[in-house]
Amino acid sequence: QRQMCIRDSSQQNGSGTNHAKISSLTKDNNNNIWIGTLGGGLNKYSNDKDFYTYFQHQADTPHSLSSNQVSSVYVDSYNEVWVGTEQKGLNKYQKNCQCFKTYLAKTDDPTTLPHNMALSFTENEKRELWIGTIRGSAIYHRATDTFTRYKLIRANKAGRLYRSNRSSYTSADGTVWFGSQQMGVISIPNDGFRFQSYQYLSLIHISEPTRLGMI
Repeated sequence: QRQMCIRDSSQQNGSGTNHAKISSLTKDNNNNIWIGTLGGGLNKYSNDKDFYTYFQHQADTPHSLSSNQVSSVYVDSYNEVWVGTEQKGLNKYQKNCQCFKTYLAKTDDPTTLPHNMALSFTENEKRELWIGTIRGSAIYHRATDTFTRYKLIRANKAGRLYRSNRSSYTSADGTVWFGSQQMGVISIPNDGFRFQSYQYLSLIHISEPTRLGMI
């Protein structure tokens, strides 16, 4: 039985990963393994060929990966590959050209990402893609190729809650969950109109429902 080998291959000769720091792993419907690295960009392992392909940022190449610092990789229910980066926005892989479409946050445009650090992904029951960023979350609208931003933030006794959504998951009942630095766990019911935060503050569990606010 063939074994997948994930190892640092500085020659980028297809025999292994091109960087030792791996941030995320996922598999597409074609049995390819997509590997996010912190410094080497995106790697794809093709099971049928037992070969690695490397996608990296090239300053002089349009539609290359926006950054080699990949924080998260996700394959959605449409078999599209999404790549979150540390500071250079979100990338969607374009199979026809083996290139990427980049989505960047723009302060004055509410139909863009909340922040260029994209950290996590999940899909809800409607096959809508949620993206967690360091400054709240967003839903991607496939029909218009735009986003709706959500703050996921409120004031409390400790002051302004931090809204960095570093992990995400959709449970069987359709609830979307986010794990947040300093904000605990956030759950968004499948009706989408409110969120519930669960956090520990001075060893006391606090659970408060809040309206789901858009940025």
